[in-house]
Amino acid sequence: MKRNILLLLLLTLTTSGLMAQRKVSFAVDAGADISTFLMTPRGGERLRTPFCLSPSLTGRIDLKLGNSDFYLSSGLSYYAPRSSQDLGVDKVADALRKAGLNIDWRRLGSFQERMTTHYLSIPLLLGSRTVVSADGKLSFAGELGFRFSIGLGGSLSYTLYDGSRNKLAEASVPIFSSRTNGSARPGQDDGSSLLLPASIGLQAAIRAEYGRYYLRVGMDQGLTNINRFSEGSRITIFSLSTTLGVRF
Repeated sequence: MKRNILLLLLLTLTTSGLMAQRKVSFAVDAGADISTFLMTPRGGERLRTPFCLSPSLTGRIDLKLGNSDFYLSSGLSYYAPRSSQDLGVDKVADALRKAGLNIDWRRLGSFQERMTTHYLSIPLLLGSRTVVSADGKLSFAGELGFRFSIGLGGSLSYTLYDGSRNKLAEASVPIFSSRTNGSARPGQDDGSSLLLPASIGLQAAIRAEYGRYYLRVGMDQGLTNINRFSEGSRITIFSLSTTLGVRF
């Protein structure tokens, strides 16, 4: 117990000293992402889902490297890539018939697919900042590095509508869990999990900073295949983000 208290005290003193020397700074930024799921079949042409808007929130810590303009940036991010698209009924009619659904096919108007995901990630970026104003308040920075993510939850859902957009039927499965909506027994893997929760991605961003405030525009390209089924298409996530932040 005494050892843990001593380590915590030393860490606090070290961080306080670095902050006093303006070596370490903390920041929070929030904004929006536009994301798409990229799917590359074996020997086929790459496909993607429509771009969709989703929120993002990040707490950052920057460590200046010596007296240079370079710094390391890390922290904790929440982001929620998703997709939504209407599919032609003819594309899914055969599968629905095989499933034995008792539906009057003449009433069908559209078939909607929606996918939602929730991630936490840790970025590790190398940045370089350049001051462009005489008073030192205005600066620009560029960042490049990786992010390491873990999926928290999400679902893939399908909804059938008639010609008047009235809901006829709906079904969903979880993205990262092996259980459907209450249909699977505890400990039973029913094969419904679709995506692997862990992933690595490449990140690049630019920041425009004025005093404590900044605008950040970033790009994130998934590097690892998140498709649970290795024999299927390679799936990655591509995102563009715009956030506003404040530094403490």
